[in-house]
Formats: sequence, structure tokens, C-alpha cells
Amino acid sequence: PEIAPTPVTQDDLERLAYSFNDFGLRLLARVATATSATRSVAVAPVAIASELALILKGAGGTTATTLAQVLHLDGAHGVHVNTIAGALLAELQQADPAASLLIANSLWVDQNFAVAPNFVSLARDQFAAYVGAIDSTASTTASDTINDWIRARTDGKIDKIATASIVNRAALLLISAIY
Repeated sequence: PEIAPTPVTQDDLERLAYSFNDFGLRLLARVATATSATRSVAVAPVAIASELALILKGAGGTTATTLAQVLHLDGAHGVHVNTIAGALLAELQQADPAASLLIANSLWVDQNFAVAPNFVSLARDQFAAYVGAIDSTASTTASDTINDWIRARTDGKIDKIATASIVNRAALLLISAIY
């Protein structure tokens, strides 16, 4: 029999938001330290934290432990954390009716790379991620495909994220576009 997911409580959302905010502040401090004062850099900590939470689900051993520590998840890296993260992302997009916030998550898998089906389902179901197949050896075509998807999901506000050099020989790409 299938086990029903644990319902997400307000306390769950607040605890994960606190963890993501703490991660985000630490990330922004490091970016500020590493970036020249004459250069502008756009960083979306909630997108990075949510992608790391998804990666955490597919990780094991010291990688999982390290990711949980970085995200301040106190070792809680089961399905419930991903359920809460998905609910938090959905809530953020609906937080203020006067504001428009779109989070477009995607998982791009090289056609020659095997990904566990439960990881793909998790990305699709709990993070509302689009899952697409690419041929990373045809990196220009693959990056064009990814950028076309990004452009369509962001009403043309984000034109380009993927480059051929990033896609070249990549087995899997997790991409979040936020506007």
C-alpha cells in the first residue's frame, strides 16, 4: 500500500523558510565579499536553496550530510523536506496578489545518462519542475532548447541561462529561473 504524504503545517513552512533565509544570508555575504564593488550580480538564494534541497534527496553519505548542514536542515533530508520545500515555493508565488513572482524549475537530463525515476518524479511532483531530455554532445542545440524553454516560461524576461560550454558533456542540469 502507498503511504500518504505527511501534511505540511505552518510550522513546517516557517522552519524551512528560516533555514532557507539563513542559507540565503550566508550566501549573499559570500557573494558580496567575492564580487567587485563595480560589478552587479543577481542571485536568488531561495532558488539555490530549493535546488540544493532537491539534490539532497538524490544524495547519500557525506554529500547528503554536508548538504543538510549547509541548508541547516538538522539531518532531516527525507521526502518531507522536499514536500515542505515544494509547498514553500508554491506559497511564495502566491504571497502577494499585487506582485508577480514566477519560479520556473527545470531538470535537463542527457539522453545517455540514467536518472532514478523517483528523483525525476520528485522534481516534477514536489518542485513543479519541467523534465526534459537533451543531447549534451550537441551542446549548442541543447543550450538553445533550454534557453527557449526559459524564455517561454519567463515571458521573455530571461533570455539566456544556458551556454554551450555549460551544457557540453553535462549529465544533468538543474535550472531555476525566477522573475
